Amino acid sequence: MTPVDQYRQFGLREPIRIRPGCMFHLMLWGGHAFLLTGSLLALEEGGDFEAFIGLFGLLFFGTTFVIMLVALLRGARRGTVEISRDGIFMSHIGVVLPWSDIGPAWSHPVRVRGMALTDVCFVVRNARDHMTRMDGIGRFLFTISMKLSHSRKGGAMQWGLHGLLALMDAGTGMQRQMGEALERMRAAVLEDPGAMVFNVPIALRFELKADDLVALMNAEVVARNPDRMPTG
Repeated sequence: MTPVDQYRQFGLREPIRIRPGCMFHLMLWGGHAFLLTGSLLALEEGGDFEAFIGLFGLLFFGTTFVIMLVALLRGARRGTVEISRDGIFMSHIGVVLPWSDIGPAWSHPVRVRGMALTDVCFVVRNARDHMTRMDGIGRFLFTISMKLSHSRKGGAMQWGLHGLLALMDAGTGMQRQMGEALERMRAAVLEDPGAMVFNVPIALRFELKADDLVALMNAEVVARNPDRMPTG
């Protein structure tokens, strides 16, 4: 039974759990092996600029590898994503975010080198309170998301992201998409300094399509908090 079928038939009487499948393991082991090897080669065999890119790649992809590995180990019992009556559990942050502090959710399409992906974003209220229940990885990810959500248009955070994308040769299209995503994040939390925008990583939810997850989340959010009806 798919997660959507389970929700349609039973709601959240039993938690909906997303387990790591083949795509998760392919990304964790195969994808990171390729990216880290490429970064190491650039660091050892390239010029100064290539060596800088290689060092950055080792740090960045090394960090994402550790986060995904922790998500895999921590999700052994509950899955990488668990949706229940209590809220949403994501194994990389290791805590349940309650429905009372969630919503609305929306999808954000992203195109990376010709590949179409769809991110799932949602508002988290009282974010700093939830950070106190997290370990270092969760606090690290929440801190970044908080700073991005309340970053100033044209400020240091935005220019830093543009510079990062330029180093990665992501192209102007990707930079434009990042700018649009930041605008949506800022607008979503404009009137609540204690809120931020977070996402459900694609790697943790391969079994569940973005639009289905957004519909499920918003159905639960609106059922409990009708004033949080998603817009746009």
